[in-house]
Amino acid sequence: MSELGLACTSLTSSEHADGAHTLIEIDGFVAAGDPRLDGFRAQLGKALHRVLRLGSYAVPLPAAVFAAVNTSSRAAAPAEAIAAAKA
Repeated sequence: MSELGLACTSLTSSEHADGAHTLIEIDGFVAAGDPRLDGFRAQLGKALHRVLRLGSYAVPLPAAVFAAVNTSSRAAAPAEAIAAAKA
């Protein structure tokens, strides 16, 4: 998955008589039409029955975002604070 630009953060699999179900958590947002999913399907070929997106969830902002806002001489816009924290 990493060669497709998808970072797997968790993988859980359950086997049963007819095959297996695998739940893969991917870091970041992946839209239903993301072309990387086509690459994933191509890699697995006939071994893959289907790909389902189960949804997404928010993750907490890093503490550095709040530190950047609190230490600036002016109140930074949230997008500026996030960009500064990531730099």
